[in-house]
Amino acid sequence: MLDPQGRFAYVAESAGPSLPGGIAQFTVNRSSGVLALVTDPSSLATVPPAPAGINPVALAIDPGGKFLFVANQGSNTLSVFSIDRTSGELTQVAGSPFSTAAAPSGVAATANAVFVANSGAGTVSAYTFDSTTGALTAVNGSPFAAGASPQAM
Repeated sequence: MLDPQGRFAYVAESAGPSLPGGIAQFTVNRSSGVLALVTDPSSLATVPPAPAGINPVALAIDPGGKFLFVANQGSNTLSVFSIDRTSGELTQVAGSPFSTAAAPSGVAATANAVFVANSGAGTVSAYTFDSTTGALTAVNGSPFAAGASPQAM
């Protein structure tokens, strides 16, 4: 998943059906397309993958490039990370991961809302998010019926 400015890239790393996965963090050289692992600006050490839930399968970034949302299929959760706009480093927001319905398989974000396809429940969960903290609040009536096994948003 690329951020809206094409400066950073994030890749879901699944550790398997029962172990937590992670999110690899890269900077993007926009002229050459070369990826480099994000480094900590103070130590210049490579930043390890950001811890996510079990079997992260889908990623979305809000249009402002402030937050990364990760659907964790094996743990029925949505991890939310703030994105450092200078380095690209991810930091998990307070309260994350947030519960979803069974087997989230897709995620999409707008400027103030996040939608999660739950393939195991046949629903779509809808949340608003705080533009400062990234904290999620479920939309009234969520999750919404979506038919059999929705996979992507």
